[in-house]
Amino acid sequence: MSSLHIACIAGAKEVDEELLTDGVDVSAVMTATMWGRRDLLRKLLEANPEALSGDCSLLHIAAHHCQLETLTWLVEEGGFREQLASLDSKGRTPLKVVEERREGRFLREETIAYLREVESTETKTKNAKKKK
Repeated sequence: MSSLHIACIAGAKEVDEELLTDGVDVSAVMTATMWGRRDLLRKLLEANPEALSGDCSLLHIAAHHCQLETLTWLVEEGGFREQLASLDSKGRTPLKVVEERREGRFLREETIAYLREVESTETKTKNAKKKK
């Protein structure tokens, strides 16, 4: 585990620029997403937007860990809205990932409700564009 990973888990608001210039790998971005560290996630993505690769999107990771605030930020402000329909290596959307979770009932239900609402809005928007 690197110093950057520890900063992600600990929720460090200030990250030494040296840590960022040493290279941001996908696992640090995933760790920040899992732990709901939006401020750090933003810095990591700014430092290396190419750090996003792998079997699933950040939306899948945030959904799996019921990180509703991070998920909302990724969709509304982070530029990841188009990944709502993306599939992970098991063919699941972020919504399906959280629906399959068994624990964390309250956070799970809130996350499911949010994703359903956003997907519904996206579908209505696409249908309206087709009619024009």
